[in-house]
Amino acid sequence: MRSLLHYLASLAVFLGVFLLNSLIYITVIARLNVSETTRKVLAGIVLVSIVATVWVVGSRISRRKAAQRRTAFLSERVGLSDVDFLRELGVQDERERRIARAIRNTAAREYRVPAEMLHASDELAALDYALTSAITLSFDPVRNAIRTELGSEYDWWFEQSETMEGRGLLDVRTFGEFVQFYLKNLDRLTAPKRDAVQG
Repeated sequence: MRSLLHYLASLAVFLGVFLLNSLIYITVIARLNVSETTRKVLAGIVLVSIVATVWVVGSRISRRKAAQRRTAFLSERVGLSDVDFLRELGVQDERERRIARAIRNTAAREYRVPAEMLHASDELAALDYALTSAITLSFDPVRNAIRTELGSEYDWWFEQSETMEGRGLLDVRTFGEFVQFYLKNLDRLTAPKRDAVQG
């Protein structure tokens, strides 16, 4: 629904710029006693000026709204300790607990919030909307954190095979499910590819 509204808003802005440029051309530029080439140059200058103005104003409005969403999100949050976060996840294994904390801390840095602000029950779409201007949380820092924690190379085939089997990151809805995606088979995730082929 939100993406549809963004699409409609962008379409409205495009039509508005087109109509305003046409109006200026008809009422002002077309009546000037200049050559056709000069009219085209003036029309181009006007169009670029309108687009630049709309972009600057739109960027400022977008940044202001993003700041308001972030402030509203943080003002309503209650911090959740690592112990309670891991309890929400239902993680018992010490290695998994360590990786879960690393993923949470990395995601918090990407979102630019304290780790205590991220709950397992949070919907990723809501976090992205409230805390970033991006579409989704970046996966690369999370992968790097896992690799650092385990001291092992990251097996990219894990994500690809999970996606082909319908259990990929596109099917993840909450932050807890995002963490569990990486926890569910750490041995497979970090196994050297040659060992995986031999097995």
